[in-house]
Order: sequence, then structure tokens, then C-alpha cells
Amino acid sequence: MERATVRFLGGDYRRALPEFDALTGAFSRTAEPTSERARSCHPPAAPNWAK
Repeated sequence: MERATVRFLGGDYRRALPEFDALTGAFSRTAEPTSERARSCHPPAAPNWAK
């Protein structure tokens, strides 16, 4: 989570997105898709997400 967040905040959206997706999937499988941990893996909308 920390690595994905650092990448996101640093503007490295291409590398952050797959990490957030993997975290969301893992938390969804171990808890629920709507759990707080799964929802926390959805970063805020970023301009130029695919930059």
C-alpha cells in the first residue's frame, strides 16, 4: 500500500495503478469487496492517470 501510494503521489501513475489493482483484489478476497481496506486502495482520481 505504501509503495503504491508513494508512486501515486510522485506522479508515477502507470506503476501505481497495477499495484492498487492488486491490493484491491487481495483485500476483496480476504475480506469483502466493499471492506474499508479494499476501498482504501482506490486512489483519488488523478489527472493524466495513464501518464
